[in-house]
Amino acid sequence: MGDGVRRLRLEHPQLLQPGKNRPEKTFQWEHRAADGTWKPGRGERPYHAYVNALFRERDQIESALGVESERSADAVAKFGIPAFSFKEITSENAVAFAGLDLRLLPDRDKPGRELVRRVVELLRPHARSIAAIEPPTDWPEAGDLYDAITDMGWGQDRVKGLLATARPIGAPTPREKEAKSGIRVWTLAELRAASFEPPAPIVDDLIAEGQTVGLIGKPKAGKSRLAQQMALAVSRGQAFLGHAVPTARRVLVLDLENRATGARARFQKMSPAAPGDERLFLYAPDTLADLGITLATTDGIKALQQLVAEVKPDLLIIDTWRLLLGGDENKTEVVVRGLRALSSLRQLLPKLAILVVHHTRKTQGPDPPVLRIDPSAWVESASGHYSFIAHLDAAFGLEREVDRKTGDELIVVGGVSRSAAPRTLLLDEDPDTLTFRTADSDDVVQKLLTEKERAAWLAVENLPEFTFGDVVDRAHTKNRKLVASLLRKLTSMNVIERGLDAAYRRPANRRD
Repeated sequence: MGDGVRRLRLEHPQLLQPGKNRPEKTFQWEHRAADGTWKPGRGERPYHAYVNALFRERDQIESALGVESERSADAVAKFGIPAFSFKEITSENAVAFAGLDLRLLPDRDKPGRELVRRVVELLRPHARSIAAIEPPTDWPEAGDLYDAITDMGWGQDRVKGLLATARPIGAPTPREKEAKSGIRVWTLAELRAASFEPPAPIVDDLIAEGQTVGLIGKPKAGKSRLAQQMALAVSRGQAFLGHAVPTARRVLVLDLENRATGARARFQKMSPAAPGDERLFLYAPDTLADLGITLATTDGIKALQQLVAEVKPDLLIIDTWRLLLGGDENKTEVVVRGLRALSSLRQLLPKLAILVVHHTRKTQGPDPPVLRIDPSAWVESASGHYSFIAHLDAAFGLEREVDRKTGDELIVVGGVSRSAAPRTLLLDEDPDTLTFRTADSDDVVQKLLTEKERAAWLAVENLPEFTFGDVVDRAHTKNRKLVASLLRKLTSMNVIERGLDAAYRRPANRRD
């Protein structure tokens, strides 16, 4: 039954079950003790639903059959049917069946019918659809699928014929309705009239509820540190790189590159203990061999779903995508399968925000794109299949660039987003705390802007306020893309701010 527990079935031939021509039976739990011996009881181990070998070994499961006994679940495996026993279903382990089409076949007795009704309520929040199968009338009282196969000689065709009689239980849920066609189709009139609640920001202008955002950079550029700094800020409700965190949130970090001791050492350097630490959760296996969470196997996906269901984070940080994916990141089917498994977490937590740390491929060509100048082109250098970037709501890069004139290192964060203007930040780092902060305004003008952008800025920087058109006119330029890039960078760094009247001004109080 997993986790070093087993359940023994004890039959008593001298006693018959009431109304049934079969021996009375009892069950006894045992757990494996530290010395390797089996002791009575579960030893405080959690309850796991029993699944057959086919269910455990397949990488992806779309549907499964639920039966009462473990022996019935095992009996149908030879017919290619993933199955599980629903006797041990609890509100905690029901999450293992998230996103599946389930058919439930009870024993042919009153307790079986009552058990199905209870199990349906536990599975309905997670399953894509649920249907029930009526036990055949020629089954004996309390008969089950195991009896039909072993005693009555049922073969594959007859078993699958019975499963085809499954009928949806009760009124279909919205999830079941969508499952019939696979898609939701809107008329334009319906779409115009629909009321959509805008997602609440996790970090203003960077990541919001329900979004999946990428943080991309070369190895050792500081991606993990930046992600951990965001985790601290979100769990404490503190600003992150000058961007407000409206509400303190629960954060789960999957640190797949560091042991727990290394992760702790970095967090301790970044900040002392403070209120909010209890909202930050960390998964950091000692070795990759201990990695129980992966998008490459059904068990790994279930373990991730179970962890998310237990922690209930508002923000999930994955460091890194390649290690969680557990497969060839250049193969379409591997990446899409991983993305689908990741999105299944929102069946559990619809507002879950996900930050995915990823790396770039090796630089190719003599003149690669520069993040500071063209974030859209730079983000395309993310390693692996393009479907990963296409799936993201926003993608931010972290790049260390050497200023060709001064030789100074520039730390630049920039990116693209579906729902907001691209952001570009110039950062400084503190070698003692390993944290980043936004650079001051002088550094922004001198280092973040290109030479032509600096020239355009000099034309308007002393004006109390100005518009986009004023920059075009005073800089004597027809390059509107250059002006847009200039204003975007200065706004991102809070050097200027745009008012409701579309005019730009110096902010009264610059953010930290």
